[in-house]
Amino acid sequence: MTLFRPQVKLPIGPLLDAAGVRHSRTGDMHANPNPITALSIAIGKPVATCHRWCRDGVPIYSADEVATRIGLHPASVWGGDAWLAACHEQDRLEERHLAVVA
Repeated sequence: MTLFRPQVKLPIGPLLDAAGVRHSRTGDMHANPNPITALSIAIGKPVATCHRWCRDGVPIYSADEVATRIGLHPASVWGGDAWLAACHEQDRLEERHLAVVA
């Protein structure tokens, strides 16, 4: 039996910005034409994973890993308050889940 483990997710936009791979809105021909592929290369994750994160958000457990892969702390990417709120929410969900399972 597989137990459901809820996960808080963070938006991918701040990660794209921190990695410097966003589309240019100025029409610059040298801007990155495919930011998801560039992000995939920068963080060492499959392109499909990055596309899933665009759709669903970056899981809190992956957020720490990928932020450090680009040389930053997750709070530097998503903001300290957002990061702390996500961590507290994840703890709350896990406590509730453990209470249901027990």
